[in-house]
Amino acid sequence: MKSFNHNILRLLAAGLLVTLAACSEQSTAPEEPKDTGYTSRTLTRDDLTPQGTVIETDDGYQVQGSLDVKTDDGGVSFVNADLDVSFDEKGRVRNITGTTEIPSPHERIEFANPVQADVGFFSGKFLNENRDFGILLKEDTDYFVFNFAVTLEMSIATGETGDGATRPVKVRAPLGGQLLMIMDFNDPMYYVYGAQDLIGNAGTGWSLHGRIPFAPWHPVEGMGNFDGKNTRVGSFPILKVIQVSGQMVDNNYTEVHLSLEDPFTSDLRMGYQCGYNGAMALDLFLKDIVGVEIPIAEGSGGMWREASVQDIFQGHAYVNGLTADLDWWPAFIPAKPVAALETSGFVKSDLDFDISVAGEFGWNLPAGKGKTLTGHFGFAPEALTLGGSVRDDATVYNIEGRVTRDETTVWTVPPQSILDGVSNGVTDELDDRIAEAEQAWNNLQDATKDYEFELSLRGLRSSLPGVVDTAKKALSDGIAAELRKHEGEDYYSQLKTHLYAADNTYYEQLNRLKAAAQQIQDNDATRNEIEAALRSAASKKIFSTTFKYKVLGVTVKTVNVSRRVMSDSQANQLITAADNVKYIKETYDRKVSMQQIYDTVPDKEIFEQVKDDIENGVIMIDDLGEIGFVYGHDSKVFNVYAVVGEDRFDLGAVDLFSVVDITAAVTSAIVDGLVSGN
Repeated sequence: MKSFNHNILRLLAAGLLVTLAACSEQSTAPEEPKDTGYTSRTLTRDDLTPQGTVIETDDGYQVQGSLDVKTDDGGVSFVNADLDVSFDEKGRVRNITGTTEIPSPHERIEFANPVQADVGFFSGKFLNENRDFGILLKEDTDYFVFNFAVTLEMSIATGETGDGATRPVKVRAPLGGQLLMIMDFNDPMYYVYGAQDLIGNAGTGWSLHGRIPFAPWHPVEGMGNFDGKNTRVGSFPILKVIQVSGQMVDNNYTEVHLSLEDPFTSDLRMGYQCGYNGAMALDLFLKDIVGVEIPIAEGSGGMWREASVQDIFQGHAYVNGLTADLDWWPAFIPAKPVAALETSGFVKSDLDFDISVAGEFGWNLPAGKGKTLTGHFGFAPEALTLGGSVRDDATVYNIEGRVTRDETTVWTVPPQSILDGVSNGVTDELDDRIAEAEQAWNNLQDATKDYEFELSLRGLRSSLPGVVDTAKKALSDGIAAELRKHEGEDYYSQLKTHLYAADNTYYEQLNRLKAAAQQIQDNDATRNEIEAALRSAASKKIFSTTFKYKVLGVTVKTVNVSRRVMSDSQANQLITAADNVKYIKETYDRKVSMQQIYDTVPDKEIFEQVKDDIENGVIMIDDLGEIGFVYGHDSKVFNVYAVVGEDRFDLGAVDLFSVVDITAAVTSAIVDGLVSGN
């Protein structure tokens, strides 16, 4: 039943003959008739009267002519018949197969022209278990099944008078298919499936005594299994909001309304009830949001008419079933279903509705991804709401929410673990703030010392030209003194040339250092140059050279010259400066950074005062009453908030569903509020 097939007649074109063959293959009936779908519990050999050419067979007879069948309503005749009738060993009808004109099931139904059809005789149990005709049949009832290809024209009595006393219905064979008709002549009941002008490929049926069974596939509020008078199979609307592709059973007096495109009209009687199973599409319009069409793969529903002083149709339609897919889900909602959703709710005749889709939803948020909502979204004309639970380890958030066109808002009463964490965390947060203030002060002091050292490097740089000039004078004086010792000697001129050449290297290094020190730009290149010049100059604190005087290639005089041009203290100072030149910019930036940090951190005395006031009962901390978030659909801005007393704190993009994160954020916000008030 649940696998309703709109193209059922394509199966029937060949399926009925297969059915008949399957029945004829059952050559031996079970001992108990209730165990078989082939043996009648109401018809026996005595109930059948063949007329015409009758040929006896091993288990019955063949008749060409007519067959009269006794029924609870009197009897029915199969004329122009060519039938094979078989019985079990107790004389009960096992099968009736062949061809015949279709007899009318009731006097209120007339056929315009005789229709010849293939016929089979089956129990409802067998048909329910082995054939999918789109309807449920009584298992303990025998049915005649007719299969034919010509157009069936019926005139159905409506119960009215005058021009509306009858309703003509024409049923044609669908393209490439055949028509199906099922009858229970004892009730009587009939069901016909084919192509009709207003409702397309569809089936309609009627039962005088209301013996068409309905069993909802899914539980429906206020409705269980029941037997109805009429049925329709195919596609049909329910209150212009629900489109069903399946079967409907109702309790209206006649079936004539079922041949209309919209079967729910104002002439349906008070106390009207129907049930329906099948695939469904809920076409809902939500104010200021969007239209949503929810597909239900296998759903059940029911509808009732209620009393109305205006004598118009007022009713409720209920639905329940699993969604067919997830493609319909609105993309702007920051929670996506992870599996098929259980859909349930009602629609009123005034198009008010309340539909819930329940299941598991994965959050798609800047913070809190990986968490799922187990709950529901509620669709109503004025609002789209949500509710359910989100779990973080052992903590469960019971949340509510609302979705508009622009944003999704979710809120909850904080779980006890968060309340406890905030209550205990304020003092700890104040202690952390006090320690932070102390650390900021200490960091500033360290940075200031580093900066003062950097300033000393800059002072050294300003004194370097003088150091260089002193070293150069010491070198010049030393060379002059050495030359005076050797005046008048044959080698004097050569010695003088040698010493002047030797001191050029020293002069070059000292001049390089002086030039680097006088460079006013402070960048990587100038710092690298001054470092290299410092190291080079420090390495030449003593001027030394050796002069050899030769005659005919033989050294006859050696002069060793060694003069200190820079003290050890001065040389060491240059080396220390070279080692620290690289920190000049870093220490300056760090000092500025630490100053900025310190300027933003309140004095620790403020935190200490707030802590004392809390401990002494001077300050009372308001209760944390609500936490939640707001997510902008277009802006993608995500902000978590907390309501403490009458104050609302914005916490930014923190994970609402993390106990640790939200506790820390709320605690920090409370402390900020307390400090700002002092």
